[in-house]
Amino acid sequence: MYRLAILFLLFNLPACEQPPQEEQLEAKTFSNKLELPPHEENWDFYIGLIDSNVSSTFVDLGFLEISPLEGFDHLAHVSITLNDPNPENNLSSSSEAPKLIQIENYIEKHLTEDTLSTYVGRYTSNGFRDLCFFTQDTTEFFKRMPNILSQYPEYNFDYGVQLDPNWEVYSDFLYPSPKQFQTIQNRKVLENLETNNDPLTDQRLVEHWIFFKSDSDRGSFIEEIKELNFIIVEKWFEKENSELYPFALQISRIDKVGYNDIDNVTHPILDLAIKYNGDYDGWETSVEN
Repeated sequence: MYRLAILFLLFNLPACEQPPQEEQLEAKTFSNKLELPPHEENWDFYIGLIDSNVSSTFVDLGFLEISPLEGFDHLAHVSITLNDPNPENNLSSSSEAPKLIQIENYIEKHLTEDTLSTYVGRYTSNGFRDLCFFTQDTTEFFKRMPNILSQYPEYNFDYGVQLDPNWEVYSDFLYPSPKQFQTIQNRKVLENLETNNDPLTDQRLVEHWIFFKSDSDRGSFIEEIKELNFIIVEKWFEKENSELYPFALQISRIDKVGYNDIDNVTHPILDLAIKYNGDYDGWETSVEN
């Protein structure tokens, strides 16, 4: 249970529970199960670091708007020891990935049926893949796990549950940081360019939009962004956004937009937007093929 205990310590949660006696569990009787509210699934991935180790996180971003879910207040965590990790980064290897997906799908199917639990994401790092669920019945979770995991005797597993009513592990650990979220958005734009046969090799004009709560914040942002050689294209007051970020700004600069380039363009803009209480709305560019 070492890996699970470390995860919970990160969020100042109580120690992870081993399978205890039923009377010791703070769980609802499954006959009084709660239904999951509808939500639009939005699965995506990003690369990061966990304890200085490269990590890959796959998470349902769609839960942010509706979490935490009342009643689904225990984090249920299943850890898989990789049998053949990539020797370069200790993530999953191409040879083992299909088997890991099969195991993940099997565990998800048998833990989410009857709305026992809901699957929110997983992360892979340092030779382990960890699946994260939120469950409404810890007793039923512990009952099901031995039979589920027995289907894969060639793998070593660890599992446990922990009270996390505010879904801190989801919002503060699985969910991407602002920069990681921007990297996800960048990748989507680049993939769209590639579908239009853009090799992403040419420099081109890249336009960005940022919105602010006040004209003074926008002015301070403009002073600093000019030092990074951005051109001020236009600024205006957006009536439809008047209650949130009505002070709009469009900037541009000639840049490379490759996968190894675009984060270096957008992340400084994002940093300045956050500094001045702004909302970076993303970027656009032309297709060059």
